[in-house]
Amino acid sequence: MVTNCLRLTLVQRKRDPTEEFGFNLHAEKNRGHFVGAVDKNGIGERAGLQMGQRIVGVNGQLIYPSTAHKEVVSLIKKNPLRTELLVASEEIDQWYTENHMEYSFGRADLYNFENGSSTLLMLRTV
Repeated sequence: MVTNCLRLTLVQRKRDPTEEFGFNLHAEKNRGHFVGAVDKNGIGERAGLQMGQRIVGVNGQLIYPSTAHKEVVSLIKKNPLRTELLVASEEIDQWYTENHMEYSFGRADLYNFENGSSTLLMLRTV
């Protein structure tokens, strides 16, 4: 059984809608969309994002390798105060691919924690 296979990070920014997301979005043709560099002490780092994680969902919508980069950017920026990212490590992404599994926002246990001025919500499947 694979544990900790998905992490859904909900970043709720309460004070400043102009705050950066704290990570770079990197796309690779036929491979998908990935978390690039993560800003030190930024909201992405505080939310637990790690470079190399594959973004498999944004704000309730699954993201596929064929999803246009512009569409992913648009989904991330849609609400300047709240963004949900469903991310998978390389190992987990490989497991899902090999087992012909589809990602889902619904397969998750809920974990709440506070960090600074932002409330972060983390979900993961087991």
